[in-house]
Amino acid sequence: KPKRVHPVDEVLPVPKLATYGFQHVVAFYAGAVIVPLLIASSLNLDAETTIHLINADLLTCGIATIIQSVGIGKHIGVRLPIVQGVTTTAVSPIIAIGLGATDGAGGVASLPTIYGAIIVAGLFTFFAAPVFGKVLRFFPPVVTGSVLLVMGTSLLGVSANDFVNYAEGVPATRDLLYGFGTLAVIILVQRFSSGFLGTLAVLIGLVLGTGVALVLGDASFSEVSSAPALGITTPFYFGMPKFDVVAIFSLIIVMIITMVETTGDVFATGEIVKKRIRRDDVVRAIRADGLSTLVGGVMNSFPYTCFAQNVGLVRLTNVKSRWVAVAAAGFMIVLGLIPKAGALVAGIPYPVLGGAGDAERREDDGDHEDVVHRQRLLDHEAGDVFLGRLGAHVPPDPAAEDEAEAEVEGRQQQALAHPDLVVLVPVQDAEIEGEQREDQRVEAEPHPDRLAEPLEVQKVDHARALGCFTRKSIGSDI
Repeated sequence: KPKRVHPVDEVLPVPKLATYGFQHVVAFYAGAVIVPLLIASSLNLDAETTIHLINADLLTCGIATIIQSVGIGKHIGVRLPIVQGVTTTAVSPIIAIGLGATDGAGGVASLPTIYGAIIVAGLFTFFAAPVFGKVLRFFPPVVTGSVLLVMGTSLLGVSANDFVNYAEGVPATRDLLYGFGTLAVIILVQRFSSGFLGTLAVLIGLVLGTGVALVLGDASFSEVSSAPALGITTPFYFGMPKFDVVAIFSLIIVMIITMVETTGDVFATGEIVKKRIRRDDVVRAIRADGLSTLVGGVMNSFPYTCFAQNVGLVRLTNVKSRWVAVAAAGFMIVLGLIPKAGALVAGIPYPVLGGAGDAERREDDGDHEDVVHRQRLLDHEAGDVFLGRLGAHVPPDPAAEDEAEAEVEGRQQQALAHPDLVVLVPVQDAEIEGEQREDQRVEAEPHPDRLAEPLEVQKVDHARALGCFTRKSIGSDI
């Protein structure tokens, strides 16, 4: 019989691959290009440099997605339908590094120091990946949640400048209307649209806001006609990297946070495609992030991570093949070779960009909260499993049992309300019940070889088995 292929490894027909891959690009595009736009506007980069950053970003996004979805050898890439994109967590530190390296002037002179820090941070992530799985328990939700909150809040100043079109005094009324109008469109689409349309909220807001500005004469795409039809970024296009200790340390912190974010996205994707995620899978995913970030530093782009928007799209379409992500990567690479596409994006007015940036960060903060929430729920489930296993060996207390049952039921209802954990609870319950029945049978009929051993030895071995089962049930072998 032919070997059954897991849906993740299934290669779809070319027309379906192209259709589903392009769908991922549409959902991903606005979130991908907004990062180089925000960095370019804050560092006072000219239009030509901005176009180059956009094209380099798209090209490297495609390369990073192939590294993650296809993999390199046995130790790099998680091989799931995951699309890679530039992490917004790095925006504020990158802007601070660029301004600090040039005494606030910004410009192209700030980029070598930024890329030097990105290269070292990528190498750190690559080699620290195996260690991270072991020290993840030292990053409780209160720590990761607080850092993510600070990172997200620090980006408000970036959007505020774009929102008011960098006005030194009172901003123009028209600029405020563009910003608030774009933000309102995005919120309304997210609130009242479901399915694939809801994933396009930021893109719809950008298109409508820019369209209105173009009609009213406040937007110009003159750079599109002058941009070349084809072009490719070259390594170290803006000069050889410079290495600053403070800049490197800042981006290493960013990449540690990105590791937590990637861990959550990998587990979410694994649950969607019904593929169990182990610690080695997380390590391979983080290695891919590190390698992609290193490539980004060399190819004039930025740090990379899994894109949560596309994780949601996998759930929405139920298309589980990782080769769809590879098809999306092909589209990204093609777009990265067309400077006119980058020039079109660079023509978006700053207030429209500011409104979309606020909405994008609000969505990213929601994704970060989901990661923290998922970690908290897993912690609670671990306690429930452990207490449930001990129940067979501790004298029962009726009042405590009622309270524990009520708490477990509440935790399960909370998990069931969370889409990422909808599969986890019933599977765990089935495993727990099966193990309890097996333990009761073994205790009732001990193995002949164990009858001669003291009871204390049996208890010790049973406690070891209990610890192994608990880790197996909650997936803490990550």
